[in-house]
Amino acid sequence: MNEEIIRTLEKEYPEPWPLDVRLRDIATLMGAFRKVRGYEGAIDAIAEQILETAEAIANGQVPEVDGDVRKHMRRDLAKWRDQIYKREKAREEAIEYSREELDDEDSDK
Repeated sequence: MNEEIIRTLEKEYPEPWPLDVRLRDIATLMGAFRKVRGYEGAIDAIAEQILETAEAIANGQVPEVDGDVRKHMRRDLAKWRDQIYKREKAREEAIEYSREELDDEDSDK
């Protein structure tokens, strides 16, 4: 039961992230990325770190950021997620359309 209490507390009250430490970590990842050009996993890792940092700012996990910045970050993240959702939906529809076109071509033969 204690483990569940700790897990709940960690979820509701995440450890604060000092912004300068987080930005330094991202800069380190960028440096590593330059050394391994073409490595797609590095791009994914950097993107994930940037997103985690933005989410931490939005949810108050970065204490040195004021409320107005957090509010704007939450709004901008919501817009970004909406754009990603629309882009993915359009991509899925294009794939489905292509499959249907291929099926039509196969049935015409």
